[in-house]
Amino acid sequence: MPIQPFVRTSTPLWELLLLFVVGLVGALGQFTIIQAYRFAAASTIISFDYVGILYVVALDYLAFAAQPGWNLMAGGVLLIGSGVDITWEETRRVGKGKGLEVRSSGDRDLGR
Repeated sequence: MPIQPFVRTSTPLWELLLLFVVGLVGALGQFTIIQAYRFAAASTIISFDYVGILYVVALDYLAFAAQPGWNLMAGGVLLIGSGVDITWEETRRVGKGKGLEVRSSGDRDLGR
């Protein structure tokens, strides 16, 4: 099929609706991440971000039947292990009163 840059076909309604839903879910996800940073320390929140690696590997396997290589597994173990270690250290620090504690939204410094 030749490339036709100036030929436009209308987008079906279900595709537009799907794009809208994907954008809405993405915006909602970003909003929840921003809210998480209001209530907890960044070092605590970032460790939960490493779970995304597991989701991507599982999705890659399910969608494309791709087997993860040894380098991906080794890197994943390092990243997830460091995230668990950071979370464990932060939990210990907060328990001893040395770390950052969880704040409520009313405790924000508004520059006053």
